[in-house]
Amino acid sequence: MRCVATVPLTIRVVPAEPFVLLVDDHEPSLRGLLTVLESVGYSCVATPSPADALTYCDSRRPALVVTDLTMPRLDGHGLAQGLKARYPALPILLVTGEQLDPATQTVFRRVFSGVFSKPLEIEPFLKALDTLLPPERVGLRP
Repeated sequence: MRCVATVPLTIRVVPAEPFVLLVDDHEPSLRGLLTVLESVGYSCVATPSPADALTYCDSRRPALVVTDLTMPRLDGHGLAQGLKARYPALPILLVTGEQLDPATQTVFRRVFSGVFSKPLEIEPFLKALDTLLPPERVGLRP
């Protein structure tokens, strides 16, 4: 399946269900994630804005969210906390270029279903997606 939205996100786009929501203010990283997920069959919506992601989730809930950490105004941790308050069972993966100390990693593991470093190692990342969104539930991966 192709990703149904491109950067920037437009709320009028109605993705196929279920879908993965990608959030990263760094456009090359966001496009790279879209390309990777599209190439293996996931349906995606992408946005460079955490605030837009929160608004979007009020009308269309994703099956999973992948977010960057460092973004202006609302960072990925704040986004994840907001989403978890609304949707406690929603899996959220963090992809970050930041070096996280052990204490921060412990805190983040309470909110995120997985924490991945940039540059992203594709196979472990896709394995995490497949674990969180089994093919029989999502119906997207071959």
